[in-house]
Amino acid sequence: MDSYNKQQKQALCSDNIKKQNEQVKEWLWRYREAKKDVRRWEEELAELVGMQESAGAIRYSDMPKSSGGQADLSDEMVKREKLWKKIQKARYKRIRVFSEIKNAIERLPTADEREVMSYRYLGLMDWGIISTKVELNIRQVYRIHGKALRGMGKILKNVIECH
Repeated sequence: MDSYNKQQKQALCSDNIKKQNEQVKEWLWRYREAKKDVRRWEEELAELVGMQESAGAIRYSDMPKSSGGQADLSDEMVKREKLWKKIQKARYKRIRVFSEIKNAIERLPTADEREVMSYRYLGLMDWGIISTKVELNIRQVYRIHGKALRGMGKILKNVIECH
C-alpha cells in the first residue's frame, strides 16, 4: 500500500509540474503573439495605403465625376488613422510583454538558463539554432530549458495561477 501511495504522489507531482510548465510556456509565448499582432496590423495598413494610392491615381484624373471626392478622402484618412492607432497600441503591448518576460528571465539563476530562455522566447529561435548558438547539444538545451521552466514557475507563482 505504501508503494502504491508513493507512486500516486509521484504521478500527481509530475502532472502538477507538467501543468505548471505549460502555464509558464503560455505566459512566455505572449511575446510571439504580440509580435504577430503588430505584424498583422502593419501589413493591413500597408495594403490599405497601397489600395488608396492606386485608387488615388484614378480619383485625381481630369475625368468628371458625379460624387464628391473630398468625403472619400476623409473617410480613407480616418481608416488609416484608426489602423495606425491599433498599430501603436499593439506595439506598446509588445514592448510591455517583452519587458515583463525579459525581467522574469533575468531572475533565473544560471547564465545558461537565461541564454536558452531568451533565445527561445524573445528571439523566437528554433531548438537547433539555439543549440548551435549556445554550443551545446540539443539534449542539453532541452534539459536546461526544462530546468529553467521549473525556475520560471517559482518566479512567476504570483503571476501565473498554479493550482
